[in-house]
Amino acid sequence: MLVLQRRTWVAAMVAGLSAPLGWAAPSTVLVQHAQGATAVPQRPQRVVVYDLATLDTMQALGMAVRGVPQAQLPPYLAGYADERYTVAGSLFEPDYAALSQIRPDLIIVGGRSAAKYEALGKIAPTLDFSVRGDHLLQDMARNITQLALLPGQPAQGQALLARLEREVGVVRHLAAQAEPGLLLMAVNERILPNAPGSRFGFLFDVLVPARRSAPRTCRRAARCTTLTRWPGSTRRGSM
Repeated sequence: MLVLQRRTWVAAMVAGLSAPLGWAAPSTVLVQHAQGATAVPQRPQRVVVYDLATLDTMQALGMAVRGVPQAQLPPYLAGYADERYTVAGSLFEPDYAALSQIRPDLIIVGGRSAAKYEALGKIAPTLDFSVRGDHLLQDMARNITQLALLPGQPAQGQALLARLEREVGVVRHLAAQAEPGLLLMAVNERILPNAPGSRFGFLFDVLVPARRSAPRTCRRAARCTTLTRWPGSTRRGSM
């Protein structure tokens, strides 16, 4: 019996010496997202993001990002164009060669890139933070609170969510006092009206919920208008 105990102790010592110095089993956290729930490493260091809304949230939470998509970034995300961030594809198509160099420990998709969820899930734990137009605020709240779990900062996520809710409240108050408006989107040479309940009509549905069912006729009249030139401009249209 004593010999067996000694052998067990020696085996444990050998196993301990063969492990890297400072090694510890990585902790994980279960994250809820649009595709269900996925266990991901807590405090991931090599995160690749294919969703601009998620980049915005991660920037607000001070989270590390390694790979970003090639995209026309808005001014508030211009810092991600810096060379220290690896371009890992576009919003539609990942660059698998870049991913093999980054060796991500977490990949995040959303919206346009959500179609690549299954393929990317074979490379690293993958989250889909897409939002639904008819559940926009609920899905945004989920994304914020779940992202805040990764660095172990749930309180910071709650603070960010409270700030969002205050800003939505201010806009709703102002919208309630405003005259009826028209939401137009310019895409290349087309002008597209966006009515309540349409794909991009979330401004009506979320910020002015009381008027959601107001102008039903505009849904039938939401057709494209072609422009050959913007008034006073040489450009032929833009987003």
